[in-house]
Amino acid sequence: MTRRGRLVRESAAEFVRSESTALTSALSIKSTDLLVEGKDGIGRKSKVPWVRFASAKRSPSATLGWYVVLLFREDGSGIYMTLAHASTENNEGNLQNRSLQDVRRMMVWARAILAAHMHSDPRLQHPISLGNGKLAKAYELTSATAYFYPRNAIPPEEHIRSDLREMARMLSSIYENEDLQRRTGETSLDVIAALSKVEDSTESRERSATQGFGLTQPERRAVEQQAMRLAAMYLGQLGYKVEDTSAKHPYDFKATRLEEVLYIEVKGTTGAIGDVVLTKNEVNHHLHQHPNNGLIVVHSIQLSRSEAGPRATDGKLEARIPWKIEKEHLEAISYRYRTDSIF
Repeated sequence: MTRRGRLVRESAAEFVRSESTALTSALSIKSTDLLVEGKDGIGRKSKVPWVRFASAKRSPSATLGWYVVLLFREDGSGIYMTLAHASTENNEGNLQNRSLQDVRRMMVWARAILAAHMHSDPRLQHPISLGNGKLAKAYELTSATAYFYPRNAIPPEEHIRSDLREMARMLSSIYENEDLQRRTGETSLDVIAALSKVEDSTESRERSATQGFGLTQPERRAVEQQAMRLAAMYLGQLGYKVEDTSAKHPYDFKATRLEEVLYIEVKGTTGAIGDVVLTKNEVNHHLHQHPNNGLIVVHSIQLSRSEAGPRATDGKLEARIPWKIEKEHLEAISYRYRTDSIF
């Protein structure tokens, strides 16, 4: 146990610190803000020792915030390099496990942000398996994604360094979206992206196209096209002839079946199903066309990146036909203000 403690607190922690320059660059933080620490328990040794790195401002301790952590399995059969959130929270001075509802919400949010990374790298996995102890189970629930290194197949040192840098990039995406979530007060990634484009300056707006929601314009287009493909297949299976009208009208499809005509709105996202963004014209059109209209949301779309360009696959489809837009479910997220009369 003494040797294990030295390996965790000293050797493994020093290995992570040796990547400090690359990690701070990937995280877009100052070198003084990088926190690296290792713990194997005090007195009674922990069954799951760990080494972690994070922004000290965002995660000053392992009981706060998001971080990357090396978690050792209870039986010593392997190590996970995990992007995780603190499994406990401070309740009036007492640490207690987070509620399952809170944990699930955070993990869905994080995996939506990391979807492109996870789909393009098959080595990234969830869930993880650490053991049977209470701490092990708590750590498993709060792991968004992880690399696994079996004890009998530890990869070369440079391979592990590369994984550390990739994890830092993913953690940076979490931090960026965490800031946007706090600033906007929203949880839907699509709504946050729309708000960011409205609120930011021209320079920041260009930046948000590749940060914020985490997708570039080509990637976003790939997601939209995948949603349209699945929606067209769904409508075709119901016997509708589908016409793509998205380029010229405030609806995506005109679907006809005998004498029936439907106007369909399609939304696609890499995240879980949630709020969607509608334009003024879309709202007005569907209010007027009800009940000859519908909404199709394709969520959990998988996005991969390559030199040939982004590629979107899979997705889960939810449809509401007819679709009645209930005014109480609409919320303004931006306004146009006319200044010609005051200046």
